[in-house]
Amino acid sequence: MDDLHRGKVDLVISTREDPDLEGFALRTSPVWWICSAGYIHEPGEPLPLILIDEPSIYRRYALEALERANIPWRQAYLASNLIGVKAATRAGLGVTARSMEMLGPDMRVLGENDGLPRLPDVTYHLWIRPNTVNPLARRAYELIRGSQGL
Repeated sequence: MDDLHRGKVDLVISTREDPDLEGFALRTSPVWWICSAGYIHEPGEPLPLILIDEPSIYRRYALEALERANIPWRQAYLASNLIGVKAATRAGLGVTARSMEMLGPDMRVLGENDGLPRLPDVTYHLWIRPNTVNPLARRAYELIRGSQGL
């Protein structure tokens, strides 16, 4: 989003809201507690969280939900990007809150039956840089917007 505001890119897909930009919602996805297929969940123990650096809507969703449910947690791994989150999750280091798109065949979902709170859905937006001079970016934006019935 910072690169969009600086004019380094013309289009961005993001979960962030920005009233200063032109954009629209592409889709909404459920956010789940995701762990490796072999992860052993131990209710009552502090939940080992795999987190990503700030700012992260998933981090905020996870911490707020755990706080509301009075579930203790500990930081098991802090990643600087999604690749690190996926690697730590696949390695069985803990649990992460992510949209369903991250779920792979070597992972599984934990939920309310496991004692974890439900997480809110996340909305992905397509944003375009104001006053973009790139006609292809504007055309792509309009085509995608039209395909959404907007």
